[in-house]
Amino acid sequence: DAARRHRALLAALSERAAAVAGAGDEEQLLGPFKEASAAFASSGKGAAGASTLEAAAREYVELTLDLFGREGLAPTLLELAALLPSEPLTRAMSAVLQRLWGLERASGAGGGAAREEEGALARQVSLVE
Repeated sequence: DAARRHRALLAALSERAAAVAGAGDEEQLLGPFKEASAAFASSGKGAAGASTLEAAAREYVELTLDLFGREGLAPTLLELAALLPSEPLTRAMSAVLQRLWGLERASGAGGGAAREEEGALARQVSLVE
């Protein structure tokens, strides 16, 4: 099931890349995305702390938004998070998405600058496809 979902996700991203970059130029967007995906997935290996993983997740989300456009990308980001190869990566990306969309819990201290940065990013992202 995960392999099928992964193929469907790549097909959807390829269609979106064609719309953004133009037909035949999809690889200009897909290449950097695949490289970033591999780098993010490998950041979950080893003893990286939660804050390091969240920083990597934030960079990954920002790059994905920059490459494929912001409007209507929420379902894709959710599917990306769901298909990540480890629980710590999924948690890190989910935390970034929660803050991005204003869904984080009211509790917790610190991280003000990161939250402000993600708040600015959230204002640029449409949840509606």
